Amino acid sequence: MASGERAYERDSVTFESLDYEPLVVSGLLLVAKRPHATLRVVDFGGSLGSSFFQHRTLLDELGPVEWDVVEQPRFVECGREQNHDPLLRFHETVPTGQRDTATCTMALFSGVLSWVAEPFVVLTRVLAEAPDVVVIDRTVVNGTAQRRYHVQTVPSRIYPASYPVSSLPERGLVSTVTDAGYRLVARIDRRSAMTSVATIDSEFMGYLFESRA
Repeated sequence: MASGERAYERDSVTFESLDYEPLVVSGLLLVAKRPHATLRVVDFGGSLGSSFFQHRTLLDELGPVEWDVVEQPRFVECGREQNHDPLLRFHETVPTGQRDTATCTMALFSGVLSWVAEPFVVLTRVLAEAPDVVVIDRTVVNGTAQRRYHVQTVPSRIYPASYPVSSLPERGLVSTVTDAGYRLVARIDRRSAMTSVATIDSEFMGYLFESRA
């Protein structure tokens, strides 16, 4: 790696070496095992392709791949201007009507559902496209039936900022996906990546679902 280059970034923090996310890798392998001509990832809230570049070295082993990031307009504009990888594309809305029998798809929500205004609306909209696999990672959840609202303060060593964040009802989150025709394959505790969730009586979790069809 050339001087000054980094392997990938997430939330403006750069990393010198690759560190694959187990749920993302597992999801890709679940999709890849199905007969397909093209493997397509819909990465909701995927920034400028953070998860794509983090796992880029694996994608060439999985056959033809398309990675679609759904983001805010300015991210989409920057992504389209600066990206030169033909596998990576940017959209302002969830791509619809592109499903066919030759395409297997994975929906990815990594560190996003707890930070959007209408997480269950977003999730339901993506599930309507019938992805084969759904990965919901790095998500703040709680054991009640309520969505709870908090303020997240970014550590000053990264940049000075604060954001609204919500702790989602875990049972409601999981049932939204399972009721849509999926089975829960894996549930992973990610609290080591956000230890502060304990102060709001919540957990930082990841989930992997596979279509029953």
